Amino acid sequence: MTPQKWPATAPPTISSPQPRVELPHYAFPNKMGRIFLLALEEELGRNGLRAVLRLARLARFEDDYPPANFEPEIAFEEISGILVAIDELYGPRGGRIISLRAGRASFKYGLYDFGGWVSFADLTFRLMPLSLRVRLGLEVLAEILNRYSDHQVQLSQEGDNYFWQVPRCGLCEKRRTTIPACSLMVGLLQEALYWVSGGKLFDVEEIACVALGDEQCITRIGKHPSAGLGTEYA
Repeated sequence: MTPQKWPATAPPTISSPQPRVELPHYAFPNKMGRIFLLALEEELGRNGLRAVLRLARLARFEDDYPPANFEPEIAFEEISGILVAIDELYGPRGGRIISLRAGRASFKYGLYDFGGWVSFADLTFRLMPLSLRVRLGLEVLAEILNRYSDHQVQLSQEGDNYFWQVPRCGLCEKRRTTIPACSLMVGLLQEALYWVSGGKLFDVEEIACVALGDEQCITRIGKHPSAGLGTEYA
């Protein structure tokens, strides 16, 4: 059965950044790169992050993180290179756990400041049905990534699941792995859903990945809270 196309409903308005300058490589804005590095520093410590950056040949970020602006200057290859370095230093399992936790910390370190999340803090949103809050949360997060970066997201649904589909992924650029490689995004989705639901956990699992040879990265998200810690919660 083919997943249904995401309904054409307008999520909360998000302010537009300055006009993007086209670069020869796909990129994230500096602000997202900065958030990612701050989250990794929380997980690895300053010295641990420095070791990762050196292995990824990104020593320029050791003591000077990207500025908090929207210039698209963090190439996909740089982010995926950092994730590769983490796997090499800590092993596939250790790297996966670090990426999951860094994804959750990334939400805390600033993604909620990207405009659309502000409206989710008011009482009107908190009084909405849980199912609507979850759906709006996914819509806004997808719009943030689509508008501010070259990491493109499409949303669909089937039965009791949403599907987070990424035909152009900035986390597994030029990567080849034996397990799904987008644990950072899984962690970010987990934390976003935890926040919009008022502290509930949801099953979030990557079921297809470009790094595995699939055509696109696909993450399955349960529509209803999980009874346990969720498939990918570590």
